[in-house]
Order: sequence, then C-alpha cells, then structure tokens
Amino acid sequence: MNWIKRIFSPKRAGNATDQPVEISDIDDDLYPKAVHLVLKNKTASVSLVQRELKIGFARASRFIEAMEVDRIVSPIGADGHRHIISPDKRSEAPQQPPAAPVKRPDADSAFDREHYFVPFPFLTTPHSDLVLVGTKCYLGDKTYEELLARHGRWVPSTKEGKISDAFTHTDIGQLDLAINDYINFLIRVRSVAESDIPISSKIEMLRAISELTGSEGHSYSEFVRAHGGLSHFIGKLIG
Repeated sequence: MNWIKRIFSPKRAGNATDQPVEISDIDDDLYPKAVHLVLKNKTASVSLVQRELKIGFARASRFIEAMEVDRIVSPIGADGHRHIISPDKRSEAPQQPPAAPVKRPDADSAFDREHYFVPFPFLTTPHSDLVLVGTKCYLGDKTYEELLARHGRWVPSTKEGKISDAFTHTDIGQLDLAINDYINFLIRVRSVAESDIPISSKIEMLRAISELTGSEGHSYSEFVRAHGGLSHFIGKLIG
C-alpha cells in the first residue's frame, strides 16, 4: 500500500468538509468520495459507505480502516462505534502509516490469514453488531477477543488476502445477491427497534421502511413478507 500523502478538499462549503483533509493514497479512486461521504454525514459507518457508494462490505471496511489511520475517524469504541475526529484533535498528532502486518509462516491454515467479522443477518441481531460487518483481525488478536462474544462469525480471507462478499445464510433463507440489501434493511429496523422513541412512532417508521427498496434493487417488502407479513414482523421487533 502506498502511503504518499495527497490533499483532499471537497468543493461544497458550509459544513464539516470545508477544511482540507490530508488523506492516504490507497490506490482506490473511491476513497476520497468515501471520506467526503463520512464527513458530510458525520457518521463513521461501514454500512453508510457500502450503501451510498454501492460497494461490497469488505471494500467499505478497508476505507473506514484507512480513515482511522488518517485520523479522520476514531478506533472502534467499547460501544462498537467509531466517531468523527474533529479537525483540532486531528492535528494534535501527525498521521502515522499503518502498523506492519503480523508475519505469519504461511496462509495455508485459516488461523494464519486475516479474518473478517460477519454478523449473522438475523432479525434479532443487535444494531451495534450489524454495523461491525467487515471488521478485520487475525484469530487471537485484541480485536478478535473484543468481538468474540458478539453474535457473528469470523470468516478467513483467501491466500491472496481477499474476502468474498457472498455470505448469504440468513433467518429468511439463502439470499445470495440480496444479502447486502437485507443487512442494510436489518440495520434500519434494528436502529428503530432499539431507539427510545414512542412505540407509535416506531410502528410508523417500520411501516415506512417496509416500503423502501434497497440500493441494489431488492424490495424491503419482500423481506417483511418472508417474516410473516407486516403485523407479525412489527410484533417480532417491538411486541
């Protein structure tokens, strides 16, 4: 990975992206767009980057990790979330290149490869777990230990360090190409279900979500139907 610096300064004025941000050259033309998206929305979310840029979760996760190195976003906190680092905090310490990867004897064993945390896409999976999709580590690393008890699985990368986007078993069956839309659907509904708003407002918002279509073209109403229809679905979430 090439860590030559370049200046990224979005043109839009009047928000948190006005100030030029020094970012890494990670040989991916979408990275500056991902940085702009995160700063504009003030949300350090893999799912946001994945949904808005229409990319797989592994690529979106790499962007968020690069933003951590660039001191644009914080490391994952105890609550499972990152936050945007303010410009004054960002300038307190110089940008550092990523730590050198741990040397492994080979990649023939799954334990010698990078692993990615993939939450089980079930209706009961907590919102904080769903937004951790694509978190990277080696088995036994600190990150692995911190996330070990969460509701998900660790998926090993290939010998080339790549991971497939197709992990598609869910509580409503094998979804294949619909998996990203289903995960984003679950993120939305879990966020509403776990909020402190009145039940009547939750029901109204869940009805609205059920009428949406995912960024990859899959209707959320089909997911609701697979859960037994709208009334049964709402009952599962807040009943």
